[in-house]
Amino acid sequence: MSKTRDQLIDELLARDAIRDVILRFARGLDRLDWQSVRDCYWDDAHDDHGPFEGAPDEFVAWGREFLPSWTESTSHLILNCLIDVDGDTAHAETYSIGCHRAIDDDAPYDLFTQIRYLDRFERRHGQWRIADRVLAWDWTRKDPIVGGWDDGGAEYRWGTRNDEDPLYHLTPARRPGSGQ
Repeated sequence: MSKTRDQLIDELLARDAIRDVILRFARGLDRLDWQSVRDCYWDDAHDDHGPFEGAPDEFVAWGREFLPSWTESTSHLILNCLIDVDGDTAHAETYSIGCHRAIDDDAPYDLFTQIRYLDRFERRHGQWRIADRVLAWDWTRKDPIVGGWDDGGAEYRWGTRNDEDPLYHLTPARRPGSGQ
């Protein structure tokens, strides 16, 4: 049975809203904007990240402690994203490469991870959020840090992991916790 025009439009809008949640999650992690990360989940959601498994509030508490203690910066690059929508439920497989500058006084390093977010999304009250997430690890690579800017690149505008990041000065409505 073929879908009606309204069904196709609803499916396209659902996919766009789901991709937006996935992108806001990645930006939230990279900016340490834990309210934005939390807003990506339903209250009764479940997350299995490997070293962490539990509810959204527990994930945020774990991430708030773990990520800044282990990394000086992160970039979660979102790649292929396949989304199957079935009414008010959707399943998504999203590839991501994580670039992590690790804090290690003895030998700092860059860690690259290729992961997949395997998600079940639900639409409730017209809003899409994660209901269940499993993070599948595909590979990792650890590289020693062998160089950088001699003078720290002072003339460049550097990103930060707080509300002083240039993003928030250009788009004040997107300050951490605004849900944008």
